[in-house]
Amino acid sequence: MLARAYLQKDQKDMAITVLQGVLREDEKNVDALAEFAPLVFPYAQPSQKENTLSVILTLLSNNKDSSYVKEKFASMCQSEHGLEVLKSVSGRAWEDISAVVFMATSLRDCGAIKESLKLLDHAYRLEPSNAHTLLTYVHTMEGNQVTIHPILSTGTKIWHLREESQFYPKANFQSAVGVIPNKSTVMFCLGEIDCREAVTHCVEQARYDNLEEAINAVIDIYLDKLLTLRKERDWDVHVHPVMPILEPTRQVVMQFNKQLATRVKKNKRLHWLDFVEDLLVDGGLRPEYEFDGTHCHPAYISLLEKALAENVSEAAQS
Repeated sequence: MLARAYLQKDQKDMAITVLQGVLREDEKNVDALAEFAPLVFPYAQPSQKENTLSVILTLLSNNKDSSYVKEKFASMCQSEHGLEVLKSVSGRAWEDISAVVFMATSLRDCGAIKESLKLLDHAYRLEPSNAHTLLTYVHTMEGNQVTIHPILSTGTKIWHLREESQFYPKANFQSAVGVIPNKSTVMFCLGEIDCREAVTHCVEQARYDNLEEAINAVIDIYLDKLLTLRKERDWDVHVHPVMPILEPTRQVVMQFNKQLATRVKKNKRLHWLDFVEDLLVDGGLRPEYEFDGTHCHPAYISLLEKALAENVSEAAQS
């Protein structure tokens, strides 16, 4: 109780001193061990980190229903390099699906969703056919809800975003993205107007030899802008395909998406939302995604959700 009182006053050194005294008298005191280990973990040397996390793992295995111990375990796993240390001290448990899932659900119960998903992804890869692991993974993802906040940049072509451009849609775009907080997850969906108005016209005017060359020129501008914003704002950037809604431009749009997807997938700093092929059947838009002839039916959000979840899973594994 005295150590916790010191912690409430943010007097960590005094709390550590008290806990060390308790552990000298009773080295198996669960409450003291559970408080002491996460306190020293962030400041410990690598070998000491392993020792302190091993203590919490032992407490967790012996007190599986203790929310108090789970909270301390989650706190340590959320610390810098916490999951790396967990992997190194888990031994055979790291290859035991039930043990990994238990650790993952313990983290989930304490709100450490990101760390929980990384462990569940590891468990899933150990045995992809394990239905229990997959179901737990899905339920954890459901608990990690995402709210989409649309940001509109009216009339913006990718071509407007090139460095030398001074056309007003560029200023509009910069103003629009300026309201997005740093460290956000951001989906960009640009290129529809370029496909509808620009790239074929440029080929017709002999500015480029063919459509592929024209599309790549636009993609160069796009990726340069996205990578710059990612670096400046520390964003997690996901690239949304151009929607193939309009029949007259669908062929150009799909070629654009194909080239864009190839370029994005080669760049480890960006993520491609891979679902556009699922919108089509026999070269046309699936009936369930038809809407007003210009926009896609909101039902497509389920495809977007799946693609985003796959990107999150891949990021967790890397």
